[in-house]
Amino acid sequence: MRRLAIETHSHEMPEASAIMQAYPRPHILYTAALLHDIAKGRGGDHAKEGIKDAQQFAADHYYTEEESHLLAWLVENHLLMSTVAQKEDIQDPHVLQAFCRRIPTREYLDALYLLTIADIRGTNPKLWNTWRASLLQTLYHSTAAVLNSKNHDPERLPNRREQAAADQLTRAAVPLKNQQKLRRILGSAYYVRHQTREILWHTANLAYDTQSPAVRSRILPQSNSLQVMVFMPNGDRLFARLCRIFSSHRFDIQAARAFITEHDYILDTFILQLPDNLPPEEYPDRQSALEAELNSFIHGNTTVQKQSGRPHISRRIRHIPIPPTVIITPEEDYPGWHTIDIIAVNRPHLLADIAETFFAHNISLRYAKITTLDQRIEDSFITYSPSLQDPQTQNTLKQALIEVLTP
Repeated sequence: MRRLAIETHSHEMPEASAIMQAYPRPHILYTAALLHDIAKGRGGDHAKEGIKDAQQFAADHYYTEEESHLLAWLVENHLLMSTVAQKEDIQDPHVLQAFCRRIPTREYLDALYLLTIADIRGTNPKLWNTWRASLLQTLYHSTAAVLNSKNHDPERLPNRREQAAADQLTRAAVPLKNQQKLRRILGSAYYVRHQTREILWHTANLAYDTQSPAVRSRILPQSNSLQVMVFMPNGDRLFARLCRIFSSHRFDIQAARAFITEHDYILDTFILQLPDNLPPEEYPDRQSALEAELNSFIHGNTTVQKQSGRPHISRRIRHIPIPPTVIITPEEDYPGWHTIDIIAVNRPHLLADIAETFFAHNISLRYAKITTLDQRIEDSFITYSPSLQDPQTQNTLKQALIEVLTP
């Protein structure tokens, strides 16, 4: 937190530093940083258990009632922003509305944003990267827009994203008929599920051809990450096979979005972590090698076999205390559709093995949001399978997934 307040370090995070340096009550931020985990180890929800400690500290140090309330709120909600940004679909207007309802004022938002950044960077600097910063920044700006304007309706976000893409294509002189065709094949759900920057990237690459398979990638600035887009006709085990290709190139899948278009093509986007020991000057070579194999794959020239046996798992991973969790929730208004939430210890090839398990149980993967937090994965899959309405089938799938998730 202190680093954000020091002007000589402002180049590291210009926006957050500016917010910190202009914040009217920095002592509250420092106190929240000291107290936010004070109740850990007592049992129960440490965020809620810490409220009384925060209130007592505020009383002992003559904080005003308003300052006491802000401090207690920060301690209670210190995990809120990171949880929503990393686990939920912040592109969904309903998710944004629910988050906004929990933020009293812009001052509270600024404080929570700064505390979240400081908490992640202070707990494990390796967890802080461009992708995670982008998630928090997107949620921060979207929430600020709602708080600053009564006329800012989150329900209109997908329309604004669609318009931003149309404006970009018009400036690039893409014919109107191409734009209309692209909008049709992407469908309205696409603009709900994706960020504006992803939409602009996708549509710029697909504007003139929505039939030919395509692979695109770009190195994310100021990050050792690679963003990859794969567009091709839908087919069996595609998501799993793509994950195996990434693993064979020693890429860690940091985040992923699986999407199926209206004309039954996959439009999958991955953020891949480059190896920590890889010099930046070698990034383009690794990028080219991956693109070459992906292009061969999407044109049917490369066969990706299902891995035989389980990969070697280190003793350290086997002893990480994260029990595998599988929660299957039916989508009430859409019979046959289910959300499957998974928490587990990360390991090589895990995402591919999860996708293979879905395929083996005739589960159609329609959308995925993948989040990797160091050695922990928190993934959410939207699937279609009428058979999952049967409790016994659900239990069979759960057991199969638990077996795959157990190190």
